[in-house]
Amino acid sequence: MRSIAIIAALCVLTLSLRGAEEKIRGVLEKTVKPGACAQITDALADVYYVTKSDEAEKAVAQYVGKTTKVVITGTVETKEGDPAFFFNLKAVEAYAPKMPPPPPAPAISNATASATTGQPFNYQITAANGATSYTAAGLPAGLAVNATTGAITGTPTATGTFNVTMGATNAGGEGKGTLTLTVSAEAPKTEPKADTKTEPKPEPKAEAKTETKPEAKTPANK
Repeated sequence: MRSIAIIAALCVLTLSLRGAEEKIRGVLEKTVKPGACAQITDALADVYYVTKSDEAEKAVAQYVGKTTKVVITGTVETKEGDPAFFFNLKAVEAYAPKMPPPPPAPAISNATASATTGQPFNYQITAANGATSYTAAGLPAGLAVNATTGAITGTPTATGTFNVTMGATNAGGEGKGTLTLTVSAEAPKTEPKADTKTEPKPEPKAEAKTETKPEAKTPANK
């Protein structure tokens, strides 16, 4: 008897828990279950039958047989002699998945750089928190920014100090920073001096002296 009483108490507890309001997410489908106007399968593969009523049929009509996920709110009950779960519908609405919050807006630190006219220049805009596009306003003539990579490249043609406003954008917003760019004039080119060295002239060769022997005297005839 004691065992029967414990089992009965557990059954009562189970029924009371199932009577609490629940939310089930899934796709509403047509059903042939007697006493139901639609059925839905939850994430655990449990099937619930929406209890048939005029209000329930009207509420689920626009969703039944479609692939739209919905969230139904109501209470669950079982009927005597039927192990199936019946769902007493209170509300139904299209499921709207929660989107993750956007990332923080990009952050760009102020920076300085130098360049020379006539010489190639390359500077990379760096943004914390990631960026999907870049801008750079106030660049000197000859320089441009790649909106996708954030690289500032080119060959400047104007001298001076330029306060370039750098910008970066992502789903969380826009961040800005200042690049102080100083462009100096290119040093003038000097032509190489011609080689003025002259090779030394060769010294004249001394003429070879030829000695002449005196003629031999012949004795006079006596």
